[in-house]
Amino acid sequence: LALAKHFGFQPRACRPYRAKTKGKVERPFRYLREDFFLARSFRNLDDLNEQLQDWLDTVANARLHGTTQRIVSEAFAAEQPELQPLPAVPFDALLK
Repeated sequence: LALAKHFGFQPRACRPYRAKTKGKVERPFRYLREDFFLARSFRNLDDLNEQLQDWLDTVANARLHGTTQRIVSEAFAAEQPELQPLPAVPFDALLK
């Protein structure tokens, strides 16, 4: 709830075992796991971030999205002016 408040959204729980209530929110995690993480190794967090940025630039964001039929990076660039800005202060994720 604290994260939702920080970023200004209202969380909504989906009913368990009801895939239709979840939409497509979980599919990107499978795509990331199967297309980026499998068969890779990382020296450290910086190496992971570098490899991830390269994969995003050359694979994930450069592809034609199956549902929208738009290039992901182009669609994001077109929608970005309509997005709310992120909070000026990062979210404090440490449990106290």
